[in-house]
Parts: sequence; C-alpha cells; structure tokens
Amino acid sequence: MDARPVVVGYHDRKDSREALAWAADEAAAWGRPLQVLFAANYPGMITPPGSSIELEPGALDAANEVTTRGVAEALALQLDLAVSGRTEVTSPTRALMEASEDAALLVIGSRGYGPLLGTLLG
Repeated sequence: MDARPVVVGYHDRKDSREALAWAADEAAAWGRPLQVLFAANYPGMITPPGSSIELEPGALDAANEVTTRGVAEALALQLDLAVSGRTEVTSPTRALMEASEDAALLVIGSRGYGPLLGTLLG
C-alpha cells in the first residue's frame, strides 16, 4: 500500500484553515494520512554560525504551537484520520517543495488577498 501523505501547508489563518479542511477531507477520502506542515524562518528562530542574531526565546516553541493547532483542528474535522505535524525552520516555499517530493498531494491555501490587492501584487 502506498502510504504517502496528503501534505497541507498551514499557518493558522483563514485561508490555510480552509485548505486544512479540504486536505483533511481528501486524505480521508483517499485513505491516506494527513501531514500538517508549518514553515517559518524569521530572525531569532535559529542562530546561524557566526551571526550576531540572537535566539528569540520561545520562537521555535511558538512555531510548534501553530503546527499543534493545525493537527488538533484536522483531528476535530476527521476523527479517524491519521494526522501528523511537521514544523520546519526554513522558507515556506522550500519546505513545501521538499514535502511535495514524498506527498501524494500537496494542498496550500491562497495568500488571502482580495481580487484588487491580488491583481496589484501579482
């Protein structure tokens, strides 16, 4: 059996919660596990070697909490679904690209821009 998960990019905002609900439904329909992925790399999450950036107390814990909320929300939507969480300290783009290599399906939400702002920003 192919156990590749449905992976959903999650950041605890309306558009990603909608993507999470859709991904949970798809994972359940396909009989696949769901992996909730949160990725961020803002200053203070890690301290690069030779950097003067200081580690921000609680930054990584806060990121893990976002992932935990996503997992809990998915489980509330699909009680029998196998759900795991993954927090990556890297750019969201990189994390999603890498996760897609082993995923049956990659689900992401919109950026949350309305039609006017979306047109202006691309």
